[in-house]
Amino acid sequence: MGLLTLDALDPARFDDIDTASLQAFLSLTAETVSVAERIETLARTSGAER
Repeated sequence: MGLLTLDALDPARFDDIDTASLQAFLSLTAETVSVAERIETLARTSGAER
């Protein structure tokens, strides 16, 4: 698992950010983490069955 942060020294740095694109990116990132967790669980359970 990881952590993604958006920060900047300039307080106005993200004023013009496209929120729809940001939401799409965050959703894709969340699904990627979810799939990675599922793969890890499957690998553990299939290893235990052997």
